[in-house]
Amino acid sequence: MARAGRRYRYVGPADVRASVADSPEGWPIRSSVDLDTYLAAADPRDRDEPFTYVIVPGGTLRLAPRRSEHVACAGGGEVLGAGEIAFAGERDGSVVTEVSNQSTGYRDAGQCSARQGGGEGPRGRAARPERAVDLTPHRPW
Repeated sequence: MARAGRRYRYVGPADVRASVADSPEGWPIRSSVDLDTYLAAADPRDRDEPFTYVIVPGGTLRLAPRRSEHVACAGGGEVLGAGEIAFAGERDGSVVTEVSNQSTGYRDAGQCSARQGGGEGPRGRAARPERAVDLTPHRPW
C-alpha cells in the first residue's frame, strides 16, 4: 500500500498534454522481474540514456523512453513523483545509477517558470518521489 503523500497534477503546457492524449502509459514496474522484462524489451538505444519515470498514486513506478512526456507516462493523471532514472546491469540485476526530479509538467502549480506563463517568479519545484520503490532482485527461497 502506498504511503499517503503529496500528489502532483499536470501543470505543463496544454498543447503537450493534447499531443500525447493517445500515447500509451508507461510500463508498470512493481518488481525487479518487471524491470528486467522492460529493459530486455527496450530499444538498445533507449537503454544508453535515462528513462522517463513517474510514480502513480497507487505506488507503481512507470517507465517510458526518455523522449516520452511525463504526462503520457502517467496516463494523464496525478503522480507522487516524476523525473528521469537510469539503470546499470549488475550480476544480480539492475541498479539505479541516476535519478532526478526533472519534469516540466509535474511540479508545484503555484511556482511556474516564466517560459510557461507563470511570470518572473522562481522555477517550480518538480514532483519528488514520496515512496521508495524496492527493485531488489527476486530471490525464491
